[in-house]
Amino acid sequence: MTRHRRQWTTVASVLLGAVVTVAACAGPAPATPAPSATPAGPPTPVPPPVAILAIARGQAIAGDLGTWIVQDHGEDSPWLPGEPIEVPAQGAIGHVLLDEPWPVDAWTAYVLPKGTPPRTEGLRKLATGSGVVQFELPPGAWSLQVSVWFAEGVGEASYYWELVPGS
Repeated sequence: MTRHRRQWTTVASVLLGAVVTVAACAGPAPATPAPSATPAGPPTPVPPPVAILAIARGQAIAGDLGTWIVQDHGEDSPWLPGEPIEVPAQGAIGHVLLDEPWPVDAWTAYVLPKGTPPRTEGLRKLATGSGVVQFELPPGAWSLQVSVWFAEGVGEASYYWELVPGS
């Protein structure tokens, strides 16, 4: 019996040593994972591209961005006086170019006599269209609004310029 007892004692010692060795190699129990960094907030609003009014053989001026909505973000604005741009005395063709290639679904251009409160009897639709924004500018002092609706329902924006009579 003594011989079997020694064998079991030896087997028990070997097993206990293996358990202690495995536990020592495993190291301490892993800590609870730390919470991730600050949760992501709402996406940063992407404003519409800059609109530049170009007049043949004349200046090219970026307009003031008014009311806009793009991908459920936006800002509301009243009618703005706009950035001044000189228009020839006989009028001219104006082209509105975007500084980023956003496709245009539709657009409308309005003028209001300079100094007139917006949304009065003086508001006049100059032109409407789709795609390329191009229209005839009237001679004289006007406030110009160009409203653009971007393709694929991305959004819309209004831009403003002050038309200043030139020579």
